[in-house]
Amino acid sequence: MTKNKSDILKRCIRSVEPDKPPPDFTELVMNDIRADAQNEVVINPALKSLLQQTQDEKPHAHFTHRIMAQIEGMGYKNAYQPIISKSVWYWIAAAAAVLIVSLGFSERASNPPQIVARYFIDLGNELSTVFSSINTIPSVYLLTVIAVSILLLSDYYLRNERFSQTK
Repeated sequence: MTKNKSDILKRCIRSVEPDKPPPDFTELVMNDIRADAQNEVVINPALKSLLQQTQDEKPHAHFTHRIMAQIEGMGYKNAYQPIISKSVWYWIAAAAAVLIVSLGFSERASNPPQIVARYFIDLGNELSTVFSSINTIPSVYLLTVIAVSILLLSDYYLRNERFSQTK
């Protein structure tokens, strides 16, 4: 049934002849374009007359040379500025050093709290179960994770290197 319909459609398409434009088709189209241009609606006649009166301004002969000389004369600033300055990092390091020294000389430093020791013992037990369960994972999964990690790291470093060269 569909073959019969497609055959009918093909015969109809073949029987239709292409349209033949009149011999003066181009002239008629150009006349319509000229008539539209002449009958153009002027929205703001004052603006149109002002635009027709003004001429294109051209820059001086050495304009580009002067601008480029000014740009080359400027000192380049480093685009990277850290959020925390060096002096603030020195103050942070000094505060950390004072804290460590004061903890080292305090009387309570000789008796570490039992809560902290218990925490690290529990953490060690959890880590040992995690590391022992790695043997049960198929090696293909581990190799896949390692390969993807290497690719991501190399992509990160290559992008940083390329962007640092363009700056």
